[in-house]
Amino acid sequence: MKDLNKILLLGGTGFFGKSFLDYFQRILIPINPKVKLILASRHTEDISGLINPVYFEKNIFIQKIDVVSCKSLPTCDLVIHAASSTNEDDYRKNPSYQIDNIVKGAENVIKLIKKETIFMYVSSGAIYGLQNNIKGFPENSVINNHYNDDVKSPYSKGKILAEKAIMKYALENSINSLICRCFAFIGRYLPFETHFAIGNLLNSIIKKNDFYLKADKLVYRTYMYADDLVESLMLACQYANTSVPIFNIGSDEVVELHELSKELSIEYKFKVIENSIDHSKNSDIYIPDITNILSKGFKPRYNIREAIKEVIKMELA
Repeated sequence: MKDLNKILLLGGTGFFGKSFLDYFQRILIPINPKVKLILASRHTEDISGLINPVYFEKNIFIQKIDVVSCKSLPTCDLVIHAASSTNEDDYRKNPSYQIDNIVKGAENVIKLIKKETIFMYVSSGAIYGLQNNIKGFPENSVINNHYNDDVKSPYSKGKILAEKAIMKYALENSINSLICRCFAFIGRYLPFETHFAIGNLLNSIIKKNDFYLKADKLVYRTYMYADDLVESLMLACQYANTSVPIFNIGSDEVVELHELSKELSIEYKFKVIENSIDHSKNSDIYIPDITNILSKGFKPRYNIREAIKEVIKMELA
């Protein structure tokens, strides 16, 4: 596998883009001064203030790219396609449009990939559908979007269709590709005041606010720290080929959100306000089986509590 010294990240202004930018500036550029990262999005103004002026236009570049309508891509060693809306209102208001956008974006980008370039598609663990145990889904599990949810259903459907299009085109046109099905993460750039419970929990820790946990069922999650996310993706791309291998990306440390929030409230001195748990209801489970990426030598460096301490340290610095 050739050196990946020039990387294009599509969808560069969300959690993924900001996490990559942070990792590159703190860790990768000091180790490899030749590395270059192009952050591409329709809204580049959201990221420019996070770039160290020393690296701007030398190692870090910003470019406006719409994945659905662009006609070309910068020449790179690796293209990471992580551009799709995570705004719940977008899926509620016009689900068919969002599904179409996800699929058209993936189809357009892979058709612009040059033969010598590796293509990584960032998909989602949501495509496995509802989970009924905490063992996690391996990558060869049956995929479906059987959700009674007006956000998860169109989002997962779009990802499923995009994956199929990528696998077909990569095989037929000899594009070295891979799919990374990403689960739940924690890091400095996770939104603190949205629908992400872990973001709201972090906000309560940092600001000493009350934490409202609305779930009336057990909630099982794993949360991978942002640095581990970047490192696992960079390792996975070494295995790209025309058969399009698939990797689940996430942590293997399972936590139950009610228990975790109570433990953290004692340690960090904030109040948890929650609904009573109805044990007759099926648990809310969203966890990966990451045996595949672990078998390639990946070793997570942070557990959930270490990750939380890192986020707090950065926010309070």
